[in-house]
Amino acid sequence: MPRQFRAWRLFFPALALYSSAMAPLSLQAMMAVDPWIPALASPLAHGREMLSGFGLGVVAGFLLGALSPYKLYSMFALWITARIAWLLDPGGIAAIAAQILFALAFAVIVVPRFLGRGRKVRNLMTAPLILMLAFAAILLDLLPNAQWPAPSHLLTSTVLLFAWLMAFMGGRMIAPAAAGARYRQGENLAARVQPSLEGFIIFTLLLGVLCALLLPVMQPSGVLSMAAGVLIAVRLARWQLWRCRRRIDLWCLGVAYGWLAVGLLLLGQALLRGQPVYTMLHALTVGAMGTLIFNVMLRTHLQYCRQRLETAWLLPIGTTLIGLAAIFRLVAPFSPVAGLLLLWLSAAAWSIAYLLLARRMLVDVYRQYSKSAD
Repeated sequence: MPRQFRAWRLFFPALALYSSAMAPLSLQAMMAVDPWIPALASPLAHGREMLSGFGLGVVAGFLLGALSPYKLYSMFALWITARIAWLLDPGGIAAIAAQILFALAFAVIVVPRFLGRGRKVRNLMTAPLILMLAFAAILLDLLPNAQWPAPSHLLTSTVLLFAWLMAFMGGRMIAPAAAGARYRQGENLAARVQPSLEGFIIFTLLLGVLCALLLPVMQPSGVLSMAAGVLIAVRLARWQLWRCRRRIDLWCLGVAYGWLAVGLLLLGQALLRGQPVYTMLHALTVGAMGTLIFNVMLRTHLQYCRQRLETAWLLPIGTTLIGLAAIFRLVAPFSPVAGLLLLWLSAAAWSIAYLLLARRMLVDVYRQYSKSAD
């Protein structure tokens, strides 16, 4: 049997370094008269790279699993080629072709794993979710030449797709971990996966995505986003993570899931009022996505290295830094005096968190390689 390699070991350090650089570069591009990277000089371009570049790359690194070296390096080459090509020539043939090939290859490899007889409906829904994420990443690349859907509608629907994935995958991580922690304390957690509530969350977010794509107004998506936020908050409260003593790793996951509820509520009220969504989307993209991705990356790495999650000091530090980044970004537009400073503080907090993460992963890899060489 040919040797296989875990995709996350290649993708996660590269993604951590990439995201740490993108935050200040995007801000500089949007604020400067002569930006270093013109391809990032608009909120739409920044959002597109955050979702189809960073977001889809993380999902691929997590879900691709173990691949042969040929498949793994081919996927990584497509991802990094799409990133470089887009920054050099946004909307160019090379950038679009690389992104389309990466998204399609990702879907072809991952989607069959979520299909099969005997699976429950809410689990089977992961397959169309992966397809929709891949298709949304392609559409985001074609936005400059497309008339439908409108950019704000497509960004909103793509963020809701990621919210759906976070609600599903995050719940599947938190529930068994919380149940195990309570069991070791001699207690029982009755509310674990909460399948009925999970099904309602999936159905609500799916309807929100469809309404954002198909309807000319965004108010229905706003109502559905707020409903999903309430359901996610109820699910999180029923896990009672505060009763998991000395489990800072679970508390950090709970913070990420809490950001998901808050982000959907803020996005929903903005959509209901007909306000621009670019600011409120950051509660989901920075607060929820940023925090959950940071925790998933570090937890995956620590578990592979057989290190204890409870004592990993970087989990609370990174969670706090990304939380500050989200708060600064949300408050900045409402502060005419300190707005620019808050934007730079947000970018700095995000970058420091992901630089620390990249350093931790690379240092551990180097130590493992040194030990095996000895």
